[in-house]
This record gives sequence, structure tokens and C-alpha cells, in this order.
Amino acid sequence: MEYQDYQSYYYALESSQDIDAVVAEITSLANPHPLIFLASYRQNTVLFHNLKMALEKQFPNMQLHILSSSKENPTELIVFSCHNESVAVKGHSETEVLFHEAKHNLQASSDHEETKKELLRRFFLDSLTQLPNHYQLRQDLDSEEDYVYIVIHIDNFKLINDFYGFLVGDFLLENLANTLKSMIGSGTLYKTTGAEFAILMPENKAFYELETYLKTLHQSCKDLVYHYHDNDIFVDLTFASSSSDSKDDIFSKVSMALQYAKTMRLPYWIYEDSMAFKDAYESNLRISIKIREAIKNSGIVPFFQPIISNKTGEIVKFECLA
Repeated sequence: MEYQDYQSYYYALESSQDIDAVVAEITSLANPHPLIFLASYRQNTVLFHNLKMALEKQFPNMQLHILSSSKENPTELIVFSCHNESVAVKGHSETEVLFHEAKHNLQASSDHEETKKELLRRFFLDSLTQLPNHYQLRQDLDSEEDYVYIVIHIDNFKLINDFYGFLVGDFLLENLANTLKSMIGSGTLYKTTGAEFAILMPENKAFYELETYLKTLHQSCKDLVYHYHDNDIFVDLTFASSSSDSKDDIFSKVSMALQYAKTMRLPYWIYEDSMAFKDAYESNLRISIKIREAIKNSGIVPFFQPIISNKTGEIVKFECLA
């Protein structure tokens, strides 16, 4: 076999959205028996499994070898395509030579400066959805004066994750990110915590304008369902924002609005300065501190009183007061 008969091609994938384009490019090489090396930091991600399935479906006669990558992102492919139809990689030694060449290509794909840039980029990016993360959100908030901050919470995410597994949870987050991006208009979408997204809009909105926006957004999202293999994954979302005159403690204000919406089973809620949320939270916090200190210092004295049955006159249970 002549190794010059083989041409190598390098592909880097950031998310499952890149799979179709990459598979189409490999297909355009017109080689039904490609030799493919798939390098991934983790082999239990949605991207890895979807990519592997797509390759196996499109190239049933390929030779696929899995490599461990030292880089968390991206997932990489090295494809060797033979331009001489009479030549095919069959022997162990030939594959081994190309294996080492693939590893060399992967190692040479980024130099020191590129690695630094990638690390900085990754710090402000959610690796799954490729959306800016909460670090980027905080930085953007510092540079904005007039803005609207909205939180989107996936109410049933823990249930989905626990029941179907994290692969389905990741699948849901990726697809929901794409859905929300198409709906939010001029705002920027962020992936913040595990079950939450955020929207930052560069202009302020009056209360009723903001309420109309949240109502429209909720109406667009209330019947969301994603199909994963044979399962229909339904998504329940709650929205929260703030129309406070001050942007101080914006995270706390929106968090209080979100908690109120979830407690009252409302689709969305907007924090207003006239609400007593903050006073109630501070009061609960003070009481919680007092109770914790009392328990720690044995400062709680229990009193038990009997509950007597009117029919028998006997004590049937006790209640405890402190």
C-alpha cells in the first residue's frame, strides 16, 4: 500500500449542530470505505453519541477508531480517504501507521497561542449549548446601563434528567437553546445554571411592555416537545424579570420573582419595587438565623401536651410546642 494514496481531512465539531455539515463533507469525498479517527475528551456526551451514530449510518463499511483527546472541546475527526480505488486499509500495520499520523495531526492542530485563546473563549462559553455563560452575563451587565434581564427556568428538568438520564437532559438543553434563540428577538441568550437560561435585552422596558413580551414568549413555549428516539420530551418553563427602577441586586430581585411564580404556579412574574418580597426574605433570613443559633446553643425548650379522645377519654397522641 502507498500511503500517498491517502488524503487526510481534519474536522472540529463544537456541538451536534455541526454533525450534518461534517457528514455531508465526508460524503462528498466519494469514498464508501473511509478510515476515521474520532477524538473526544468524553465519550458519554450527546455530541459524541450522535456523531458516532451518524457516521455508522452513513458509512456502514468504514473503519472507525476512537481516540482520547486531552482537549475538552472540540470533538475532532481525522478522515483518511483513499483516492486509489484498488487500495484499501486492511492490515494492522497500515492502520497503525495512519493511527500515529492521526494523533500527530490532532496534536499539531493547535499551538500555544491558540490554546490560550481557546481557554479564554471557553471560560465565557457554555460547552454544551455554545451559548455565553453566566461569567459573560455578569461582564455584559457591568457594561450596560439600560437593559432587561430575564430568567427562564426549566421546571421539570430534574425530573427529565433523573428519569431519562443526562444524555437526554443534554439533548434537551441543546435543542431548547436553539428554540429560544429563534424566539427572543434582539436580546442575547445565555446558558447560566443547570436548569436556567437568561436573556439580556439592550433596552429598558416599561412594566406593561415587559409583561407583553413575557406573555408572548410564554405562549410560544408553552407546548414545547422534543422527540428523542421514541420518546416525547415535554418542557415546562417559568419566566421571571424585574421592572425595578434600580438595577442594584438585579439577580436577587429576579430570583425572588421566579420563586414567587413557581410557588404560585404562574407562568411568569415581574419584580416591582412596591412588592414586599425583599422585606419578607430578610425577615425569613433573620428568623432562620435565630432558629439555627437556638438549636446550636440548646436554646429551644420543647413542651408536649396530650391530645385526648372525646369518646374514650384516653390520650391518643401528643403535640409539641417550642
